[in-house]
Amino acid sequence: MTPPRAMPMEPPASALATPLPVTSTLVLAVMAPAPLRTAATLFGNELARACNGRFQLEPWLEEDDSAVPRVFGTSHHLGTTRMADDPGQGVVDRECKVHGIDNLYVAGSSVFPTGGWAFPTFTIVALSLRLAEHLRSRLELVSLVAPFVV
Repeated sequence: MTPPRAMPMEPPASALATPLPVTSTLVLAVMAPAPLRTAATLFGNELARACNGRFQLEPWLEEDDSAVPRVFGTSHHLGTTRMADDPGQGVVDRECKVHGIDNLYVAGSSVFPTGGWAFPTFTIVALSLRLAEHLRSRLELVSLVAPFVV
């Protein structure tokens, strides 16, 4: 496994000059295609504008109102700020603190070292609650020590 690489803070100018395709699929099972088409268009155009990209509506949304959504599953972004005890193997430690930075934490599915078969939502919530408890305990410790610091 290769260690994570530090990403530049700003993309190179060449990356900003080239519009990137923006793909958006909104899954709203109870909506008719017309409102779904409107929502996808509004969201896609705004995302493209914000990212200096371009938006192209999925072909099934361009069809008439009787079109059936061609959505075959979901995906979740996992592992981009991987959790590991060793900074060479991951970005955050077991408390979700970024290695080498004292007051920066990441909570979300990006800290998962691998993905599983189940949706990650409950695990993300549990991880977020665990991190909140950890941060609260740190704040309580600081408030206990602060009166004695001169």
